[in-house]
Amino acid sequence: SQLDSENNTVIIIFGMTKSFRRRLFYFLFLIFLITGTGLVVYSRGWRVDLANFTIQKTGGIYILTKPKEVDVQIEAENKSVENKPGILRNGILIDGLLPKTYKIIIKKDGYLPWQKQVEVNPELVTELKQIILIPQNLKFQPVLAQTAVAKDFWPLSGNQIVFQDDKGGLYYLDYLQNKSQKLKGTKFIAGDNYGKKIITYDNSSKNFYLNDSSDPKSVLNINLIFKNIWDRETDKSFSKVKIGDIFIHSYKADNIFLSTNQGLYIIDTKQSELIEITDKNLSGEAYIFDLSNFYFADQESLWVYNLILKSKNLLVEMPNVAKLAISNSHKYLAFLQENGDFYLIPSFELGGKPQKISGGVKEFSFSPDSNKIAFWNQKGNLNLYFPEEYYYYGGFKKEKGDDVNLAKFSDLRKMIWYSDSGHLTVQDERGIYFIEIDDRPPINKYFLADEVQNFSYDFSGEFLLLKDGAF
Repeated sequence: SQLDSENNTVIIIFGMTKSFRRRLFYFLFLIFLITGTGLVVYSRGWRVDLANFTIQKTGGIYILTKPKEVDVQIEAENKSVENKPGILRNGILIDGLLPKTYKIIIKKDGYLPWQKQVEVNPELVTELKQIILIPQNLKFQPVLAQTAVAKDFWPLSGNQIVFQDDKGGLYYLDYLQNKSQKLKGTKFIAGDNYGKKIITYDNSSKNFYLNDSSDPKSVLNINLIFKNIWDRETDKSFSKVKIGDIFIHSYKADNIFLSTNQGLYIIDTKQSELIEITDKNLSGEAYIFDLSNFYFADQESLWVYNLILKSKNLLVEMPNVAKLAISNSHKYLAFLQENGDFYLIPSFELGGKPQKISGGVKEFSFSPDSNKIAFWNQKGNLNLYFPEEYYYYGGFKKEKGDDVNLAKFSDLRKMIWYSDSGHLTVQDERGIYFIEIDDRPPINKYFLADEVQNFSYDFSGEFLLLKDGAF
């Protein structure tokens, strides 16, 4: 100690011994080691699970919604995250989550909530990218003039439709260009891929007509053309010929297919030629086009007709086929028999064999991405079949051959895939529903509208709905 004579105070100086300094160094080094290790462990995604008294690697959840700017709630964590879009940010990433199942609730003012139980795995990000929020109060913009009353409509291509008014008249309508044209006939039959050629039937004259939406004066009487060519090129009586169905060539709108009691024919309306595909009757509505082939079924077998080479080949012997469909990938051909047996032919162009998927089926449809088939049966069950392994990054995984029940309805009437291949729009006797295909509970199903006469989507994904005689 030292004496400060000026202030009459005693100054005490403590000296640190060598052993004390060593112990202090070790103590501080230990704190640094523990803190540094903790920071490294934390930065690498490890967290303490207090519920199980363990240290676990964390995962995360990435969420992308339509619309954006939503509120995301994670019930198990009791936290809420707001998603605000930016120039480089479309969705929201929630990281640092312990591996377990979380209940995710997504909300936005003016919209119905969306929720899902999502499993988070260590070192992985569970993605939820096909989330569509539905407005609480749907607002529909009128397509037709207020004075027009529609009885039904049929989508063509893009923003073009054919509609029938309450007096039975048929009209072509381009509702974006505000262009309309009255068609000859009282019943819509078919349209081409471009919305230009439209086939109708007239109940009074009992004739089929080929209308041209770009030229109101260009109307061809298909019955008359067929009769003239028939009389010229065959020695059979045309009086015995009965036309059952008519459809337009996939890429030659001037070529028309006619299904008759005498067989299946192609009429070239420009060259005035008749081509016989088969002398047998078609089975129901079992026919479909792709770019270069026409697939059809008679009462005994499935056939393919090459539109370029004009040759016919047997696909498979299968009686009483009621409906055919081809996936957009051209990898699968599916067909439905009259008794409700539903079959799939994988790699059908390479000689694949039919595989029975289910029985008692009433209707089916391929998803736009060709990876799924939606179908409903006579019991009202809406199911999803996976023809191949399907893995949607983030936990929604299905094995080849999986059959998933999405919902049950008392009286299903129509089903259309939404463009994202992740949702279905269906109609029953009560109205229209929008359903997601992700079967992790709960399956989000939304009621859109009641007392709907018909519905469809246009090329941009806009929803067309006919209700109370108006779009």
